[in-house]
Amino acid sequence: MREFFVALILCFIHGMSASAQAKTDLENFGLVGPVKTLRLQSTEIPLLNGKFGEPRERPPQLITFDKEGHKIEQELHNPDGTLWLRLLDKYDANGYLIRTY
Repeated sequence: MREFFVALILCFIHGMSASAQAKTDLENFGLVGPVKTLRLQSTEIPLLNGKFGEPRERPPQLITFDKEGHKIEQELHNPDGTLWLRLLDKYDANGYLIRTY
């Protein structure tokens, strides 16, 4: 009986990973259509002594997609707005991620 549940869980996990691979990065973000750049902006509201402080905008995160919907670049910024990290993704001819640098 234990082996049955282990096999069932493994089949479920394999099915989830296979369906996740079928989606593009654009679809994983819930976006449709020709999107080139996604700008993620957030605001931090600190809690000080049980009261909300002044809201502070955090630097945006920029994500760039290619025409096939693959994420090709992601920029992360320091709190002062300067660039902290830029990640570049490379894909093979079949659309599989082969390298991030």
